[in-house]
Amino acid sequence: MTCLILKSQAAQFKDFPAAVQAYVDELNYHADHMKAVAAHNEAASEHEAAVAAEHVIAEEAARVGSAPDIEQRAALARARRVKAHSKMTGHQAYPAPLAHQIVAAAVRPDGDKYVVDYEIVDVIPVAPADAEGLQRRKNELLVALSDDRGATMGAIVSPVKWNLKAYRYREVLAADEDRRAKILVGVIKRQNELAVAGKEVPTVTQDEIEKKVMEGRSKVDHEFASEFEAMQIKLQAIERHALEMHAQIEDLTEDNAHTWKPEPFPTN
Repeated sequence: MTCLILKSQAAQFKDFPAAVQAYVDELNYHADHMKAVAAHNEAASEHEAAVAAEHVIAEEAARVGSAPDIEQRAALARARRVKAHSKMTGHQAYPAPLAHQIVAAAVRPDGDKYVVDYEIVDVIPVAPADAEGLQRRKNELLVALSDDRGATMGAIVSPVKWNLKAYRYREVLAADEDRRAKILVGVIKRQNELAVAGKEVPTVTQDEIEKKVMEGRSKVDHEFASEFEAMQIKLQAIERHALEMHAQIEDLTEDNAHTWKPEPFPTN
């Protein structure tokens, strides 16, 4: 549903169309990035399973000695691990970008992408036809909903500061990923050394690796990440509430459009 933007609202921006397009580009980049995150996570799970299989085979070889079937299974597990590792992009999840509520109102999802969908008007027209009057009422409610969403989010953090914090959070996650990779390489190297020496190869779980990764975080990064993640939960609750109210507005009819009131945004 195309959103009607008052000319006076758009005039607050130096270049409103450019601001909207920039926001769409950021949202689409984030959507593509999150697809890469999903692919990375899937490959990481496969990699972990292959590493675990290699450990089991190495332990078996240490107990009974080398055999053709053991060597074949080891080669298959190693190939799985290498293939999975090649698909691990290192992408880490980060929050979707935010924008001024008027800019956000001019954008809508279209499948797995975001598109610009607004019209600049001098006034919100009052149409005589019932169907057009209903649409006008929905547009008014959507604009008010967008304003409330922006004000509620803005009381927690401004869009500019949020985007800066999100950038900083991605740096923390990237540092985590670097430590995780180094720890995993060290674990595999040590286990291979033990297997070759005919000694028992201990199993290292993902939880143990993650514990070491977190232990490598600085106190400053720990505090920042905790604060950021708590803030993210609050903003996600607000965003979800806005989507729920948006869906209710779309379902309004001529019978209830003028009596319907949105539920208040969560503030805690």
